[in-house]
Order: sequence, then structure tokens, then C-alpha cells
Amino acid sequence: MNTGKPRFAQMMVFLPWTTFARLVEQHGGDRYAKLFACTEQFRVMAFAQLTYCESLRHIEVRLSAQAAKLYHMGFRHEIKRSTLADANETRDWRIHAEFAQCLIARARRLNIGDSFGTISRKDYPVHLRRIRFKDPETGKTLVFLTNTSQ
Repeated sequence: MNTGKPRFAQMMVFLPWTTFARLVEQHGGDRYAKLFACTEQFRVMAFAQLTYCESLRHIEVRLSAQAAKLYHMGFRHEIKRSTLADANETRDWRIHAEFAQCLIARARRLNIGDSFGTISRKDYPVHLRRIRFKDPETGKTLVFLTNTSQ
């Protein structure tokens, strides 16, 4: 029997939540929120990304399948599709964009001087999709590989 925290909760511990709270305050993200705070919205969207959810319905189904563990994963209550849709529609997108930039900068500092080399088809035979990102500060182009179909 597992007595520790779920892996998702363990991963969420490493995020700079004080920075996220500052961004939420700066952009007024929780201004009209009663129960569904920006931190919970971020956790839901991170869960969706990590579990390859493709729609709000898919997110709701996956989370309801984990209903007994929601509290331990960092969710205060059950997440409904309509609540998530409203939050995605009304909340300022800049909160998440600036938080992503903060995480990218943090990852850069952690991996400075590391060379990751290249991945050949022989080493990784499944179909890979390349996502290119040009860093506006340094002008470098970063290439991310993903095996998702979309």
C-alpha cells in the first residue's frame, strides 16, 4: 500500500508558487474567484498536459477517476467542466505566459553548460514532432521533441 504523496503532488512542490502568487496578484487573477483559484486552475491544466487530455470533458473524466486522491494531489474540491471552461475564458492568459517564462529561465540556469547532443531515429524510432521556440532574449532557437500526434 502506498503511503506517500501522489507523484503529481510531488512534482507540484518544486514549482515557485510565490512567483505564481505574485503574478496572480499583479494581473488580478483571483479577483472574482470564490472557490476555483488560479493555483487550482494551473494544477488542473498541468494535470491535463501530463496525462495527455485533449478536451475539458477528458480532463473532467480523468480527475473524477482520481476522486479519492484529489485532495492529496492539491485540489480542494471536485473540478467541473463548466467551472474550468469559465476560468479558462475569463482569467488573464498573461499569468500563465509569464509563469512559463519564469520556469524556462529557471530550467536554463539549472542546465547551463550541459550539452544534450542529438537524438537519431535509430535511438528513438517512434515518430517525433518538432516544436521550435526562438528565445527573444538570446536569439537562440530551441527545438523540443514530442511524440504526441497533435
